[in-house]
Amino acid sequence: MREFLSLIIGPVPVLYIMLVVSLVFFGLKRKRTAKVFLIVAGLWFFIITTPFIPKIFVRSLESRYTQLSDSSIKTLPDSSDIIVLGSDNTDDNKLTPNNQLSLIAMSRLTEGIRIHRMIPGSRLILSGYGRRSKLPHAIVLYQTAVILGVDPTMMAIQSSPSNTRKEAETYIKNFGTKNKIILVTRCN
Repeated sequence: MREFLSLIIGPVPVLYIMLVVSLVFFGLKRKRTAKVFLIVAGLWFFIITTPFIPKIFVRSLESRYTQLSDSSIKTLPDSSDIIVLGSDNTDDNKLTPNNQLSLIAMSRLTEGIRIHRMIPGSRLILSGYGRRSKLPHAIVLYQTAVILGVDPTMMAIQSSPSNTRKEAETYIKNFGTKNKIILVTRCN
């Protein structure tokens, strides 16, 4: 049910719904209401297709959290977990795993590995489900990390969560709440 709702309330489906409602009101001879829905749909289209508007909202949320400095990372305990959240990858198995990752995914993984190398004994937790791919995103991240020299015994995979909330719930279920957590989510 949640997945269905997330599909319906996505930006493009909301636009389509407003356009259909506008057409229905035109058909019912309620032209003023139809025009209002048409104008709102036009404004909505402008908002969802203008890159700087969503970036403003995202930055205002992300600015609440500062990036860890190298000196603060080095003071974290060896039992820290570094969670690299999923992004996207292609399903082209003719490519090496690192070439299957999107730029954002590769950037997140690189940052996670950098932090992992600064904290001896830390664990790298790679997250991301398969969506429409044959292989879960977490597996592609794992394969890439191995290529980049990360010890497989120092990694764990979360390949079933499909959103950030489920990733957190799965982490707690699998690893508990005793370790310090470093979350690698935004890299651009």
